[in-house]
Amino acid sequence: MMTQLRPPARVSVVIPTFRRPYELLRAMHSVFRQTYLEGALAELVIVDNDPSGSSMEPARLLAAEAPASLRVTILHCPDPGVANARNMAVDAVTTPLIAFLDDDQSAPATWLAELVQAHSETAASVVFGPVDTALPNSIHHHRAYFQAFFARNPDLPDGLIPTFFGCGNALLDLRQLPAQRPLFDAATNETGGEDDNLFSRIQRQGARFAWASRARVWEHVPANRATLDYTLRRALAYGQGPSRMAREGGDYSQLAFWMAVGLGQFIVYGLTALVGWAVRAPTRAIWLGRATQGLGKLVWWPKHRFYGASQTAPAAPTSDQSMPPPAEPEARQA
Repeated sequence: MMTQLRPPARVSVVIPTFRRPYELLRAMHSVFRQTYLEGALAELVIVDNDPSGSSMEPARLLAAEAPASLRVTILHCPDPGVANARNMAVDAVTTPLIAFLDDDQSAPATWLAELVQAHSETAASVVFGPVDTALPNSIHHHRAYFQAFFARNPDLPDGLIPTFFGCGNALLDLRQLPAQRPLFDAATNETGGEDDNLFSRIQRQGARFAWASRARVWEHVPANRATLDYTLRRALAYGQGPSRMAREGGDYSQLAFWMAVGLGQFIVYGLTALVGWAVRAPTRAIWLGRATQGLGKLVWWPKHRFYGASQTAPAAPTSDQSMPPPAEPEARQA
């Protein structure tokens, strides 16, 4: 059980959203239920990135149910793009701390307090927390692979860490980030990677990152994303990240290193996946995903678009989409 927190700085929660009104309402509800913050949670900022503003009215209706102490701000960013939405939120908040929650995530009641406590203890520029996967009950094939693919559960101790992760479930201290705006690179609006670009840049400037293992959230994955077609395309794009950042930074020795790593991964994991498929091994999709990430390090130049203007249709929620049970942040999905 947590002790009551009295954090030194106030915090805003930001949820960028694109054509996911059902998922957005679930995420908002989870923010309304946050506890142990002693008034530190100042504002919830929703940024609707759909040109038609499809989530504006549902968000306004739900905002009426917010706790009296929580200000809810709903913004419309009609130019689609993940970096555009994040930049609008950063410009809008007035608190020094900003916590990003994705619109397909939901948080246990002590999530934000755990992030804030980790920040108080480490004074890190960015604090990250784990992500567990909530899959529809209809997903049976390769379920373990999909659970792992959408999750973020590295074996890291609490406290300062040498690496960084994505913005979903992350607390940023704006006082320690570059004052120049926009903060996120608009060139990544359709491909993603805006957070990797930012965190890589500030790491070179001496930023510190921290891990909060109890600041856990759920990611709710619809059936149309729990497929090999979708996840392997994402795996290829993930694999491209290190090589592309090395190339964009003009570090050709680092590019050669990552391409060599990718070649080794593609050969070793690819052969393992072939054998696994031949014998119907339960882990075959995992090895195929790792081989695909290796291939991405080799073939780093094609851009794969998953956001912004390239995303033309919303993912319809399914009737069997699984919902997480109420739980303390330590709880893990079986």
